[in-house]
Amino acid sequence: MLDILSNGLLKQFIAVAILLSMFISLLLRYKNPKNPVWAYMAFFSFIAVAFGLIPIDQISSAVDIDVILFLVGMFSIVSIAESSGLLDLVAWRIMITSKSIYTLLIIYSMTIGLLSAVAVNDTMAMTPPRLKGRGFEPLGLGC
Repeated sequence: MLDILSNGLLKQFIAVAILLSMFISLLLRYKNPKNPVWAYMAFFSFIAVAFGLIPIDQISSAVDIDVILFLVGMFSIVSIAESSGLLDLVAWRIMITSKSIYTLLIIYSMTIGLLSAVAVNDTMAMTPPRLKGRGFEPLGLGC
């Protein structure tokens, strides 16, 4: 047992278990989206620290403040665009200009590609199908 602990295999196993648990939790979140994504991330970060994967004295060096500020700014801009109706307007424009499902896929793919460069990908991908009342599976190929 001491070989496993000194080798780091146990820590690798714990890291993989935490990662898989996080993926499964985020996949199951689709059924009940009340809990925000950041709550899951904070919980699993706590678990990683609690199991000693990251020593407490190295937490400040593991977090890049520039990335945190970038993400806060990006999520704020997307939230404002979504609450103001800008994303709905873009989605309706996509729906109006497309005459067939093929042109819809092409326009959708191009628009999502451009918007995803500056905004959150999942918000861009899920808005047009929700407005049209269709499933997102066929259009998700454009992401």
